[in-house]
Amino acid sequence: MTYLVLTVVVLALVAAVCVPVLRRLPFAPLAWTGLILLAMTAVFDSAIVGYGLTVYDPETILGVYVGAAPIEDFGYTVAAVMIMPTLWTVLGRRSGGAGESDAALSDVSAGAAAGTGPDDTHAKGQP
Repeated sequence: MTYLVLTVVVLALVAAVCVPVLRRLPFAPLAWTGLILLAMTAVFDSAIVGYGLTVYDPETILGVYVGAAPIEDFGYTVAAVMIMPTLWTVLGRRSGGAGESDAALSDVSAGAAAGTGPDDTHAKGQP
């Protein structure tokens, strides 16, 4: 099996699972995250391949490179951009959602600003 076939199969499976959730999320943050991670993949995969830490059999890759990195390496970056927000969304709902933890964090921040947080004795000048 070539890396291209493996990449296409993995991306198809990931998309089948993640796209229904991703459709409900704002597009711009996902796009910016994808672009940034693809740029980082180009830089760091090129370094890894260029220094010989990873060697690909030329018979198993397409032969298209971005820098020194084969194009197939970028499929896993695309998969990560789909998987991580999907997991964050799905698992956040099951554990009570990010909204609860955000609300608790803002309560703590508001209490500290008002001098009623855990360190309120120091804030009021008491020993």
